[in-house]
Amino acid sequence: MLLYVMRDAELLFVESPVFYRRGNKVLNAIYLSVQEGEIVGLLGRNGSGKSTLLNIIFGSLRAPDAYLRFKGTRFKQGYRTAVIGLLPQCGYLPLDFRLKKLVSFFDMDVPRFFRIPFIRSANTYLGEFSVGERRLLETMLLLCSTKPVLLLDEPFAGLSPVQVEWLREQLLITKRNKGILLTDHRYQDVMEVSDRTILLKHGNAIPIRSRDDLVFHQYCKL
Repeated sequence: MLLYVMRDAELLFVESPVFYRRGNKVLNAIYLSVQEGEIVGLLGRNGSGKSTLLNIIFGSLRAPDAYLRFKGTRFKQGYRTAVIGLLPQCGYLPLDFRLKKLVSFFDMDVPRFFRIPFIRSANTYLGEFSVGERRLLETMLLLCSTKPVLLLDEPFAGLSPVQVEWLREQLLITKRNKGILLTDHRYQDVMEVSDRTILLKHGNAIPIRSRDDLVFHQYCKL
């Protein structure tokens, strides 16, 4: 029997999500938690279940045996709680919207959002931004939101080195009053910004303390 004592700052607790894809077990009853003021990095090779796990928490995918809890209260679909936000892998911004119209749909810190360096006008259409700039906008919409739990799926994808550095700074600012679960293939940036790192391998969650652990588990080479 698994005994787990909730810490006061715990925002998100996930236990026992089992998920099969085409008859193969992707997730094997793992458990993890995310505390307030913490970024948890989630690493793994393609197909290891990183996006699957985020979507189970958010409610886009179902894992009937999963036990999900926010501040001690159980939930089944994160999007129904209004406290959990997901950045999906694929872009979601409507290109024919102006920025000022876009932010009107979100409960968020609008002044902070408009401090993004490359924004020149609130009247700019989203289609006028580059792919990397739109990815940064998508991520910042969540970082500036009032949601206390954020699930970020590849926020660094398509960003320039300068944008990655700027986003890492924003993540550290944002985590002060949120809990963030973040996955990305840029493992060095994930580890740099994370308080704890977890590797998904063969359906299991393995705590990672250093790059040497990633080498040992054959995630990366020396």
